Amino acid sequence: HRLSRYKQQYGDCLVPHTYVHDRLLGLWVHTQRSMYKLKNMTSDKEERLNSIGFEWNANENVDDSSSTSVSEMKWNEMFSRLEYYKEQYGDCLVKNSNAGDKSLCEWVKTQRRAYKSDKMKTERQKRLESIGFEWNTDGNSTPSSSDSDQKWNRMFNLLLRYKYLYGHFLVPKNDANYEGLAEWIKNQREANKVRRIRVNREKKLNSIGFIWNSKETISEWDVMFDRLQRYKQTYGDCLVPKNYVRDRALGAWVREQRNAQKSKTLVTGRRLCLQSLDFVWNVDGNVLKWNEMARCLYHYKESNGNCLVPTGYAEHKALGEWVKLQRKTYKSGKLKGDRQRHLESIGFVWNVSSRKS
Repeated sequence: HRLSRYKQQYGDCLVPHTYVHDRLLGLWVHTQRSMYKLKNMTSDKEERLNSIGFEWNANENVDDSSSTSVSEMKWNEMFSRLEYYKEQYGDCLVKNSNAGDKSLCEWVKTQRRAYKSDKMKTERQKRLESIGFEWNTDGNSTPSSSDSDQKWNRMFNLLLRYKYLYGHFLVPKNDANYEGLAEWIKNQREANKVRRIRVNREKKLNSIGFIWNSKETISEWDVMFDRLQRYKQTYGDCLVPKNYVRDRALGAWVREQRNAQKSKTLVTGRRLCLQSLDFVWNVDGNVLKWNEMARCLYHYKESNGNCLVPTGYAEHKALGEWVKLQRKTYKSGKLKGDRQRHLESIGFVWNVSSRKS
């Protein structure tokens, strides 16, 4: 279903390996191709993927006229990297000085040159503009706008990012990932009420469907519940770590729900909503530890392309031992089904001896 939604949004199944909004999906797609090449793919799964136009040989050279060209896949991967950059820095003004982003900086410059020479594809232009890409900014020049304009544009881009991720403007107060944004939104509405907002700023906000009426249609609780749903779509559970970097407010909110349940102050409707996501009320420390290690393995797979963590892995010595333990537990028939499915979804290999030369 997640791959079908991706296809509806982007027109193909070429999910980048580092797709920011659903990293497990990128790994899962990579795993399906690997299983197909090893002839371990069941016929019913192959038929289901074929029915939505799945590309099995995405890494092979194809004719330039094909919609599944390597260049298109490379563009999608660079766009995904730009989305991630935007999440970290709040804009798309990639600079050479940012370590590890030199290739991204050159790619961004290439997009601007293609746009100025009228060689930019319309769908690519729309995708870039959807994340607040600026066409008339030279990465080597000094911005001519005032400090006030720069601050306003920075907050606007932050709002654009929030809308892109969550589909609305209901930003919770005291959200560490969007610091000051809720107050900034309030200020824009107040300025509009007394007709003191600049025309160009009003037009910019209108262009993204900004809602000027401050009376929210849904509560802050519903906003956070929506974010929890998205977390579950990505990771398969609601066990948000306390120090979850991508959404610190969500980790704190989840703990608040457990505390409210313990003190019997959580209203029935909200409790039922959380239970519909298989929300765990009494979290076992061992469960949290297992999930944390599984996420470390997930990030290892992202960096190395496989789950074959060496026993003495220098960057995370405990991870190699943990992976070894999962294989041992699986072989003894004691590994829980949900854990087995989770590991297999990211391409975990149970029998490593058969892969050794």
